[in-house]
Amino acid sequence: MLGCEFFLMTYLFQSKLTRSSGLETVFQFAHQHAKVYMGCRSESKGLAAISTIKTRVPDADIHLLIMDLTDLASVDRAAKEFIKSVLSLQKPKSHD
Repeated sequence: MLGCEFFLMTYLFQSKLTRSSGLETVFQFAHQHAKVYMGCRSESKGLAAISTIKTRVPDADIHLLIMDLTDLASVDRAAKEFIKSVLSLQKPKSHD
């Protein structure tokens, strides 16, 4: 499970997803009910990491963004997806 990056709202953690650092970082934020955006090159590794975290924090709010830091186009796609997601959270609810 190597090669994942973590986005925590306005924070960017560029640490590899390892049992000792990356998973624990996401666990700590998820445990505090943070909405976590996790970028990973491999969808299967990212989903496995999320599954591992959810065994410890079943209600974790983790969103996977597929990206490879060596591929600028994939970083751009992930950034746009992240921004779209964050902006949708900030839209005021209509009171029809």
